[in-house]
Amino acid sequence: MNRHEEALGLFVVRRYRSRFRESLVSKRRDKLLAALPSFRYWDERFLYLIPSSEQLPERIYEILTARGAPKRCHAVSISDRLDGRDLLLQDALDQTVGWEMGTVLSCIPGRLAYFEGEPPNERYVLER
Repeated sequence: MNRHEEALGLFVVRRYRSRFRESLVSKRRDKLLAALPSFRYWDERFLYLIPSSEQLPERIYEILTARGAPKRCHAVSISDRLDGRDLLLQDALDQTVGWEMGTVLSCIPGRLAYFEGEPPNERYVLER
């Protein structure tokens, strides 16, 4: 597990945090990824819904970079072509927003990430 994946647990409610981290590095990773589109264990203190009028890759990129996101991110995703990869943030958003429900893009380990859920308009900034 890399530092981005380990730190994602900081955005998860305490009672599920260790299980989340263990699942990322075990045979249960596939099960965790399958549940990611409807993941409900994010700690609401760190979850900020992006207004529907701003849910475009370019605008989300602006929101994240204004909060300190670097040009590269790490993906945890139900998508095999994204999962476990380090990508340019803009490219990752272009591939994710509206297409890859069940994706987390970690920008700053444990401090800033983006989550794309399954329901329409379920796009969040995770920030501590």
